[in-house]
Amino acid sequence: MKKIKTTLLILLTLFTFTPNVKAASLSIWASATNITVGKTVTISVNAKDMGGTFNITSSNNAVLSGGASGQWLESDTYTFNFTAKSVGKATITVTPIDVATTDEQVFTTSKSVTLNVVAKQTTNNNSAQGGTTSNKKEYST
Repeated sequence: MKKIKTTLLILLTLFTFTPNVKAASLSIWASATNITVGKTVTISVNAKDMGGTFNITSSNNAVLSGGASGQWLESDTYTFNFTAKSVGKATITVTPIDVATTDEQVFTTSKSVTLNVVAKQTTNNNSAQGGTTSNKKEYST
């Protein structure tokens, strides 16, 4: 009986004094990874269990422009729009500037996503060039 009481006391002590550890994390994702020139892509950023200022930037503004500098993010998901300007690749990076976790630790890890911008599709419209097409067959006798 004494062993059972001792075991219960140890278990009760462990559960009572176990700290609640929160794992802060930063994640980024895009509404699409292939974007057509002229279209907009939405970048989502989740700052879990942290808060502070971040930069959300494109590695190549000539290909993909948008983002924010000194943007406050705090324990939630935020969205940012980028516009596809020309064909190529661009990496969108979320960089912590002055960020702390909810347990007051400095957070410095950046996250990125790489996107591909493709050319607009062209359509081949034969009638636009003045031609006509017909499925009729003519026979002579």
